[in-house]
Amino acid sequence: MPPVRQRRSRWGWLFGLLTSFALGLLIFLDAALLHDVEEPLTPPPTPPAHWETEFPTHIAQVTDALAHLPFPLPTPSEEPQGAGALRWVHRRYDAMVPPPESPDAIEHLLDPVRTAAPGVTLHISHEASGAQVQVGVDGLLTHTLTLHWPTHRPRAAIIIDDLGDDLLSARALVAIEPPLTLAVMPFRPFSKEVAALAKLFGREVLLHLPMEAESGEDFGAREVLRVEAGRTDILREVDDSMAAVPSAIGANNHMGSRFTSDRDHMRWVLERLKEKGLFFIDSATTSHSVACEVAAAVRVPCASRTLFLDDTDDEQAVRNQLDVFLNTARTHDDTIAIGHPRAATLTALRAAVPGFATAGVDIVPVSAIIAGQAATTPAAAPR
Repeated sequence: MPPVRQRRSRWGWLFGLLTSFALGLLIFLDAALLHDVEEPLTPPPTPPAHWETEFPTHIAQVTDALAHLPFPLPTPSEEPQGAGALRWVHRRYDAMVPPPESPDAIEHLLDPVRTAAPGVTLHISHEASGAQVQVGVDGLLTHTLTLHWPTHRPRAAIIIDDLGDDLLSARALVAIEPPLTLAVMPFRPFSKEVAALAKLFGREVLLHLPMEAESGEDFGAREVLRVEAGRTDILREVDDSMAAVPSAIGANNHMGSRFTSDRDHMRWVLERLKEKGLFFIDSATTSHSVACEVAAAVRVPCASRTLFLDDTDDEQAVRNQLDVFLNTARTHDDTIAIGHPRAATLTALRAAVPGFATAGVDIVPVSAIIAGQAATTPAAAPR
């Protein structure tokens, strides 16, 4: 074979080998790509199995531990968290508690929470006025406590309404220490005598001013402020009522679920109280009351009742309400309870009220609550 032909034959063989290799490589890659496309996608990861059973249990154990701390916590706000199979509730607590002796004291107080369940972690941020505690379970935030140190011991006032029908209950009330506040109805057989007795014993007196109820009943009141009355009649009745309880330094409403919801009529009353230097306590007989809102507009000091002590005329029920009031006062400063001169209420008060100071709450005249709120509330813009 000639030399040139022989060289071409060798190069042709090499070219064919390379072409076959390239073609095989393309076929292999194409098959691999097709395989990748057709293979089903891997499902997304799911939470570990214990999260569906143990995780909620651990959260519940932490929540229970928080409820048994040596300082009471209010009902928390709740925020749903998570998605899919992993869902939980983030609970936020905002409370006023006695200041700790040292930063380490908070750590020790929260030990029962830290050990309440596996996987619990605590992060505590200290500030001069309080602390924030973040509680995690299995690395997820489940509870937040915002704790405030009070600038003074928590204060609470107890008002006894409906006085003026007799002197016996008034004598029993003025003998209770620390002092209660007495709300005297006008035009009752002993209105002036009860007011004078209270003043003699250094007890504050409120004018228990009858106002129209939604039911229209007068519940024995002689003069009731009604929404059908005009301004002149309203002011005359208020003046007459103040004259019947001359030592009153403030007023609160007897009944009033209809009247305290009427903005114009409440303004007339509050403007007259302002002229006479009296403050107002809203007995909050309706959630629709505008009393303190209007009072802010006309610049009359005003506070609202926190709870009633004796909706049920039973000594144990009143004791239970006093326990609720004490716990509320320890976490929310400047609270007000209202009771009535009933035998069950008097017995429960004698037994419970002296223990408030030991529990860290001072029972004070209601004017101290008014003064405290006035000191922390910006003045309303004049209208």
